[in-house]
Amino acid sequence: MRILLDTSFLLPSLGVEVTGAAEALENLEGNDFYYSKFSILECSWIFISLERKKVAIDMETVEIGLYSIERSYRRVIENAEVFIEALKLRRAGHTDFLDCLLYAISLKEGLKFLSFDAELKKFVRKKGFEDVFLTI
Repeated sequence: MRILLDTSFLLPSLGVEVTGAAEALENLEGNDFYYSKFSILECSWIFISLERKKVAIDMETVEIGLYSIERSYRRVIENAEVFIEALKLRRAGHTDFLDCLLYAISLKEGLKFLSFDAELKKFVRKKGFEDVFLTI
């Protein structure tokens, strides 16, 4: 199975604990995992937020983690269709555009989307968009 990882599943590789993420990946071992450069950007924003809260970030762990993500997972290439689909989701009322982008990538690339985001899942289902979520 081909699976796009939400940002929450990249953070543990970068030294940020996310409850349930490592276990979910272990349970899905043997599948093909994908990531988006937009998730890496979101990880950076999370680091900035943590540093503002005086949480220490181990940059060596981040560096090793980033290289590990690049070597272990495949990066998706976003195109105009992805942005158009993301804008449709945004115009339908979902406020987090990064969520919209990741959903649209999954949809357009034929990937399952592994996410803890219950709000996004509920929104997609309620609005009648295609359900690409992987239930864990």
